[in-house]
Amino acid sequence: MKLGNSVVSWEAKKRRTVALSSTEAEYLAMSEVAKEILFIRYFVSELFNTKQCVNLFNDNQGSIKLLKIQLIISEQSILMCDIIF
Repeated sequence: MKLGNSVVSWEAKKRRTVALSSTEAEYLAMSEVAKEILFIRYFVSELFNTKQCVNLFNDNQGSIKLLKIQLIISEQSILMCDIIF
């Protein structure tokens, strides 16, 4: 992960789970990176009192579609909770 032109985070490790497809592997990796991005973004905002947009790039079309489906499902479940309560 880069902040400006500097690398602030890099990690290579053995996965705890086994992915059955490249789509699943990319989706799991995006999930881990998103958690780390949120942590670093919060940390930097505490240091410098600023908020910055972050771009997460991925070239696996299957995992991108899976993420979009998950977002639609989560939005629908939020709407259902609003309707029920």
